[in-house]
Amino acid sequence: MSERTDSKIKNWRINYRDRTECYDSQQAAIVAADLIISSCESGFWGGNSNLYLSRDFGEATDTDLLNSHYSANVLLPTGFDGMFRIDLFVKNKEDWIFKYGSDLLQQSILAGYECNDGYLAERVARDYPGFKVNDRQYKRIDTPSERCLYACLGYENAYCSSNNSSYYITIDNFLGKYQLIKIISVFTEITKLDDLGGAVVDTLLRSTDIRRYQSSNIVPMVILTSSLFTILLILLYAARLGLLS
Repeated sequence: MSERTDSKIKNWRINYRDRTECYDSQQAAIVAADLIISSCESGFWGGNSNLYLSRDFGEATDTDLLNSHYSANVLLPTGFDGMFRIDLFVKNKEDWIFKYGSDLLQQSILAGYECNDGYLAERVARDYPGFKVNDRQYKRIDTPSERCLYACLGYENAYCSSNNSSYYITIDNFLGKYQLIKIISVFTEITKLDDLGGAVVDTLLRSTDIRRYQSSNIVPMVILTSSLFTILLILLYAARLGLLS
């Protein structure tokens, strides 16, 4: 009979998306789960917001360890003995609120409120000022204009979408499920310009749009001067005809 040391018995498993990993202790599995959770701190992950933690035969569940690490809203039973579901959205929400949230939001979640709307509003305002959540899910356009292209370059994983009347800087999968949009105005292309490379800046400064914006303050003066000159000519012509007394 072959011998098998305890260190090689992996009684704990993590299931996330299409990946399964095994660990020799509950503590090791929790540490690995924390690494996956930390990878979602930026607010972006795929559509699956659940991570499963389960034990095999040979080791009892240390419920005190689990309860000290996850709140009751994050760690949920599955109906299978020794298997738990970790809600990444809720875990991400709780961690963010206690680190960056307002006093009202922190006190509200401690009082047992879900705070999903408040969390979403505060996080979008802090992480992506000027953006809003789009429930209509606009599609990526086929070919962007120069202005739209450079507007989106200032944001990671952003692209240009349209609703047939306006163009938007668009970011998908925020908090695993939301689409964020920000309208592209005539000034949007200088948003986060410092984050772009020098070549992009040079291209922007050479573009027709930018030159038009730089000279736009001259246009009203030209129009006003032309209008005054036209009025003067009309008055002179009327005087010659004797229409003015």
